[in-house]
Amino acid sequence: MVFGWIGKNLRIDLSEKKVDENDLDMELARKFIGGRGLNVKLLYDSLEPGIDPLSPENPLIIGTGPLTGTLAPTSGRTNINAKSPLTGLLGDSNVGGHFGPTLKFAGYDNLIIHGQSDSPVYITICNENVEIRPGAHLWGLTTWETDRALKKELDDESVHVAAIGPAGENLIRYACIVCDKHRAAGRTGMGAVMGAKKLKAIAVSGDKDIAVSNPEEFMKVSKEAIHQISSSSGYDTFSKYGTMLTVDSATELGWLVSYNAKEAVFDKVEGIRPYIFRKRYRTRSKACFNCPIHCDQAYHFENGQDATDGAGIEYGTISAVGSNLGIDSWQFILWMNNFSNQMGFDSMSCGGVIAWALECYEKGVLTEEEVGMKLGWGDAESVKALTKMIVKRKGFGDRLAEGVKRAAQRIERGSEEYALHIKGAEMPYEVRGRKGFALGLAVANVGAVHTKGGPMLEYGGLTPSKGKGLFGVEETGDPRSYRGKAKLVVFTEHVFALASSLGLCKFASIANNIERLSVEDYASLLSAAVGWKVKSKEMWKIGERIINLERLFMLREGGKGSEDTLPKRFREEEVAHGSAKGERIDPLKFEAMLKEYYQTRGWNEEGVPTKEKLGELGL
Repeated sequence: MVFGWIGKNLRIDLSEKKVDENDLDMELARKFIGGRGLNVKLLYDSLEPGIDPLSPENPLIIGTGPLTGTLAPTSGRTNINAKSPLTGLLGDSNVGGHFGPTLKFAGYDNLIIHGQSDSPVYITICNENVEIRPGAHLWGLTTWETDRALKKELDDESVHVAAIGPAGENLIRYACIVCDKHRAAGRTGMGAVMGAKKLKAIAVSGDKDIAVSNPEEFMKVSKEAIHQISSSSGYDTFSKYGTMLTVDSATELGWLVSYNAKEAVFDKVEGIRPYIFRKRYRTRSKACFNCPIHCDQAYHFENGQDATDGAGIEYGTISAVGSNLGIDSWQFILWMNNFSNQMGFDSMSCGGVIAWALECYEKGVLTEEEVGMKLGWGDAESVKALTKMIVKRKGFGDRLAEGVKRAAQRIERGSEEYALHIKGAEMPYEVRGRKGFALGLAVANVGAVHTKGGPMLEYGGLTPSKGKGLFGVEETGDPRSYRGKAKLVVFTEHVFALASSLGLCKFASIANNIERLSVEDYASLLSAAVGWKVKSKEMWKIGERIINLERLFMLREGGKGSEDTLPKRFREEEVAHGSAKGERIDPLKFEAMLKEYYQTRGWNEEGVPTKEKLGELGL
């Protein structure tokens, strides 16, 4: 009997309209766990190198972990992978909520979707009953409208829906998949893959049990994990505000990205402070499946003549479409959060590409005639209009829908200098005052995505003694120091990879807060769930194996170690104002830090895993 995992994968071929089940390969599950780890292994083995990400040959893989849907705290996470339409490299998104647990309750660990339908369809999964249904009547609807329509059509208010909006249908390269209206699998364009397959939505319901090997022990370690999370420093405040708290800490430390990272502090930050949101707009806290943190903040605001509700507001959206565009309006930010969820696009990539357009317009590289309107920092109405053009691929919006790298390559005229991205993924971040974060973004195999290796410990929790004990360098916790950061990034990458493979939230991990769940805790939870003793040493090795395989995928699809770098702005321009004034990423010191990272990983000087390392990892 299989414990933790369900032991079944569901494969759907949209071209042939075929549905098949197959047993989970338990040898692979032991080596890659599930979720993110197993997804990348399945993708690497099934994908022909060099294919177009929008072709039928690109599979969309939705994977849960062995702890997804269990009593382990924060067990609502699901990973979605494919080749990225935005970067041409590895596509990877992680989403919370209830969709992943419900997929397991329906009886499946992984959903693997092949091919391409010749007309719009949607998929229903209700335990063993799986259908591919006509979806032309849903095409053109927002994700919220699709959610309502399917619940009515299926006569089931409890069904959980993962859908794309018009952005995915129109193949916006940073389109996302939205689960239950407010939980977005953002970054890297998984919604565009779904749109290319003409797959509008997946509706899931189920009532099967998830068996664990040792229920008493699993209950015990789960309770201990809940206590550890809820008694950690900052728990109450984080539960109260969620990630929007970062607006305050980033302002204090000098890395609130502003005006396309021309500034590291926002001169109008008082307009977007978290306390204003809580006072004027917040209605309640929400939680993903079995999460004690409740960091999601629901809200209500007046939108013209209408009253609008929403949820899922995160720091990444606030900074990307707020301070990065010079906009200090909560009304606009909440509208943008709802609009991005309804239309199904990644708000961070959208903010990054619009910031590029604003700076190009400011510098005279783009004209009013070319764009179709006047642009200016802080002009919320023109940003709204431009965003609507992007979703429809109308006029200049068609260029912006391609992402900042492609847009700049098409425009040229020096516009590349203002296109802030890593490996093609937009970079609406400020990193000059935090050197480890700069390294973590630079080496990420999916491009500039902070949830892969951005070390949260760099700006809190690492005292000199803890820095020395964990990483051998007292200054590791100093965000402006280059020392100790290579090992810190490796540590963060492994912990985050394990969390996303188990089906747990990164916010509950030691890599986010030194007092929260460690890899040893992960090993205890997994052991009690699956029925064999998993040691922490083995867990660390699995995390390393996942990162190395993701690296191989990136290299196989044309990525290079030479792309482990940062945009010119961060290397050459010093921070002008704030507590990080005078900071930049020194090229020589960065190269030394990168070299140490490669050496720590056992890769060669070009960032390629050595044969010895791959042999050690069983790759």
